[in-house]
Amino acid sequence: MHSVPVKWTPAQIRLLRFRLRLTQQQFADRLGAHRNTIASWERGRRHPALRWQRRLDAVSNGWRPVPEACDILGDERG
Repeated sequence: MHSVPVKWTPAQIRLLRFRLRLTQQQFADRLGAHRNTIASWERGRRHPALRWQRRLDAVSNGWRPVPEACDILGDERG
């Protein structure tokens, strides 16, 4: 298994969420992730895989996914 370089630190993820004025649940919904995933990233227990880093990049640039986009990108909540 290949290691993905960590681009998004816990502090950066938390700061992005605060700048967007979102709760962890709202942020998770926007990304198509579980709230627990966001909490784990913000605590540094886990690091976002490359596909999640790409979504974080997109959200930080103003992207708001629609349900169809989450289906295409592979919404982990299934």
